[in-house]
Amino acid sequence: MPKVKNISTGPRGAYLKGVYAEADPGEIIEADDFAPEWFEPVIDPLDHDGNGKKGGARKAKPAE
Repeated sequence: MPKVKNISTGPRGAYLKGVYAEADPGEIIEADDFAPEWFEPVIDPLDHDGNGKKGGARKAKPAE
């Protein structure tokens, strides 16, 4: 599930599979429906291929 961080100055809510979840400022929660002005996606720097797991590799672009 995607993780998001509350970047606002107060508690804010988001949804995960239709269930409401609230986050305090700076708190990270899992959510799939959130307001981008209140939350930002948390990306793991070790998730190289964007599948949500550490490791992996991006496919090489074909040579032109």
